[in-house]
Amino acid sequence: MSHPPKISVIIPTYNREKLLPLTLDSILGQSCEDFEIIVVDDGSTDGTRAAIDARGDPRIRYVYKQNGGESSATNYGWRLARGRYAAVVSSDDPVLPGWMETMEKFMDANPSILVAYPDWRLIDIDGNLVQHLKTEEYAFTRMVSWLLTMPGPGSFIRREALGDFGDLRDAQYRYAPDLETWLRLALRGDFARVPHELASWRTHATSITVADRSLARAREMPRLVRHFFSRPDLPPEIRRQKRYALSRAYWTAAWILHENRPLLSDWYLLRSYWLAPNDPPELPAYLKRFHRPSPARLWRNLLVALGLNRN
Repeated sequence: MSHPPKISVIIPTYNREKLLPLTLDSILGQSCEDFEIIVVDDGSTDGTRAAIDARGDPRIRYVYKQNGGESSATNYGWRLARGRYAAVVSSDDPVLPGWMETMEKFMDANPSILVAYPDWRLIDIDGNLVQHLKTEEYAFTRMVSWLLTMPGPGSFIRREALGDFGDLRDAQYRYAPDLETWLRLALRGDFARVPHELASWRTHATSITVADRSLARAREMPRLVRHFFSRPDLPPEIRRQKRYALSRAYWTAAWILHENRPLLSDWYLLRSYWLAPNDPPELPAYLKRFHRPSPARLWRNLLVALGLNRN
């Protein structure tokens, strides 16, 4: 391909030889043709390279690097991307027919939009439909205060407008690098929802979102929020969201730990309610917090943590 492609699709991958081909085929089968696929193999030890070579498509560029995590692989691909628009697609998340054409047309027709994101569907390990997901209409204040990653699978970024942006991912965040990316990007331009179901997200046992309930993951959310609000360039209306955003971060930490470390989960939940006693009335039901832990529950969980619960 002699001229720069219009669209760059970045696929970070690690040991996904069985699922990656499905994602590649979903992209190669799009009606648009002016694109490149940059597969960044983050140190795979399976047959990832063979699965890519079997496609034999010159639009696929394969690069191998030592394992460094999803953020490192994504940044590697971001630096190699040449397209006007860029999309980061997880190696196990196929896109739907019409994805690229619809997103490209929307970005072309709305030059002031920095990021566009579609609706998407949740699928299981076998690709079966679990749920249709209608994304929230974009509002920066809500994305910040609710800690809601409004852009999800299938999002397009106007890469040409970000010449001085640097790396797409902040590598210090392992568990929520996409949220941190969207918060930084939102300071550079407007986002918009594209009301069409065009992508998918696969839930399976090896997904960090599904499987990881570690203390490290729980601690990352408050740290991410504090780091974001330490920026000197935040607009006043965004800075005013800090207290509730922190309460959401502690609630997320409580949710992560509620099965494995109930006492610490309750402590995080108490901090969440101390920062913000009430959720805003417009908060969707699926984002509402657990109820504040009762004294009886706290006492019971303390006894369990001390090994004194005889029941």
